[in-house]
Amino acid sequence: AGDTMTASGVVVGTPQYMSPEQGSGEHDLDARSDVYSLGCVLYEMLSGEPPFTGRTAQAVIARHIGEHPPSLTVIRTALPSWLERIVQTALAKSPADRFPTAEAFSQALAACVEPSVRRRFIARRRRWINPAATVAAIIAAVLVARELNLRVERGPARAELAAPASPPTSIAVLYFEDRSSDGSLSELANGLTDELIDRLSPVAELEVRSPLAVRPYRDQPVGEDSIGRALKVGTVISGSVEPVGDSVQVRVRLVDAVKNEPVNPFTVVGSSEHPLELREQLTTELEARLRTVLGEHIELLRLENEATNDEAWQLYQNAKELKDQARVLDWQAAYAAAWSTYNRADSLLEEAERLDHEWMGPTLLRGWIAASQALVAISSEPDSIERFNDCIATGLAHAERALQSRPGDPKALELRGYIRLRHLKLGRHPQGDTLLDAAYRDLLAATTSDPSLVRAWLALSEVYDLRGSPVEADLALENAAEADVFALATEAWLAGAFGNAIDRGDYGNARERCAAGQLYDHPGLRECELMLIAYTGDSDADVQRAWSLLARLDSLPPHETLLPHRHYLVAAVLARAGRPDSAFRVMERAREQVADERTLTTLMVMEAWVRTVIGDFDGAVQLLDAYLHLKPEEFDDIVGHSAFQALRDHPGFQALVETAQ
Repeated sequence: AGDTMTASGVVVGTPQYMSPEQGSGEHDLDARSDVYSLGCVLYEMLSGEPPFTGRTAQAVIARHIGEHPPSLTVIRTALPSWLERIVQTALAKSPADRFPTAEAFSQALAACVEPSVRRRFIARRRRWINPAATVAAIIAAVLVARELNLRVERGPARAELAAPASPPTSIAVLYFEDRSSDGSLSELANGLTDELIDRLSPVAELEVRSPLAVRPYRDQPVGEDSIGRALKVGTVISGSVEPVGDSVQVRVRLVDAVKNEPVNPFTVVGSSEHPLELREQLTTELEARLRTVLGEHIELLRLENEATNDEAWQLYQNAKELKDQARVLDWQAAYAAAWSTYNRADSLLEEAERLDHEWMGPTLLRGWIAASQALVAISSEPDSIERFNDCIATGLAHAERALQSRPGDPKALELRGYIRLRHLKLGRHPQGDTLLDAAYRDLLAATTSDPSLVRAWLALSEVYDLRGSPVEADLALENAAEADVFALATEAWLAGAFGNAIDRGDYGNARERCAAGQLYDHPGLRECELMLIAYTGDSDADVQRAWSLLARLDSLPPHETLLPHRHYLVAAVLARAGRPDSAFRVMERAREQVADERTLTTLMVMEAWVRTVIGDFDGAVQLLDAYLHLKPEEFDDIVGHSAFQALRDHPGFQALVETAQ
């Protein structure tokens, strides 16, 4: 069999099916290592190849230890999402995150099979001795069922299976397990559980069981589905706390107690060097991550209930995953890859629309994809507006189709209002006031009809800014934060609030938003600390900190239009610290790296600001005058920005204002 079998110098086992702990040479292996191997077999049955391959056995083992396998639903779009989730659980890197036994693996599969198929195999299972055989038989049943198209259309049996005994918003947070060798983390584990229950309980959309209710299940080997039935909850949250070097690692497992399916397990790590701050840090991050995972799961179940065709639902989920991948590619400035990934997602949704005419979900998601592609187009081809306008027109067409199907639907109004706003801000639209009013009407109607629409509130805040209403803009951001109970858009409204605070010179508020945003990886928050220093720093220590932050930001995936911008922020810090010559040299080097005229035009405003800090008011006004001749629509933003406060009494600046008026 060549290098597919055990080789000398390698731990005993077959590399393609070897668990990470076995590949690492650990001796205390248990059934969960076999569960991982069985997961590899199932993965190969479904995809046609093992999860990891390589030229040598050592290379394969290294991939098992350090990499995640490619998504099955991307390789084969027809596979159901529940099967993907089950395979991912079996292939979890940590044994604690896998099914504890083959029987649990079997039960997770059985819970998702058609009732008629499941009954036949459960009846036979009583005669089976080996639980692994149960898994293999049920896998075969699932594959045969899909081959015979038994699950194409939802019927009464499917509806009966999916009907939850308890809603997913009813949750039980079980006491976390202390996995330290000496029990030293038991107090932290118990404290984290109590804190999470306290923080999640006030959320109106959630029904959280009390510590008294979950205490009987502490350290008890009871399945989550059994606990869910006993406590009458739809979601069970459990976890473990263990030391890892100088850190503490918290593994969290969410289980849909009705379907007995895992939901996006995750890990949070905190430094044990500062024990007094550790609990607060871990609790804050755990709460944010839990809210997000819960919100995504609840939204997914809502959409699943709206769909009337299983195949369309699967296509939708695959498209959603591709859309998320494309967004990351966009942030990394991989525009061509992002564009093609968005196109693949749109093709899947087009097929989903064909299969499920009554469901509006695919149409709306196609609209959001078109809006995202418009941003990719304007970033990758800054000198061409045609591709951008085509995306805007496509997105608006999807929104209009949704509104024809459901007149006045708030989600469709949210989409149309957002696209109109993007068209206005990025598309050089000749009828700006008319488009702004149209976007305002859509977004106001959407938030009035459904105040939970976070994206609509965020867009409405931008509209108020453009209308010159900063108080209303801040209020809309506050409404977005209040509506975002599951932290699905926290990073977006934090970025908006930070930007508004900087524009007004409210640096105390900006610091709070920046600190809260460090939990998230949002382009608008990555450089907020550097921006704060640029607006307030005036010492050698600030200069050193600015260079350090710039080096860290440059090590992240680049976004081409932001790189020179960051260097101008450092130039502003140098200017405030009394080093104007250094500031000019940094700006000159940054300009030399820029090739496109659009970015160079933007840098004119940045240099005008740095010159204002230095005290070269005449030079600053000349740059602003040249910029506003090219971008007259941005006059109000520049005149009202805190960066140019010192220029307002300058005769040249006043002449600019009078000319514009």
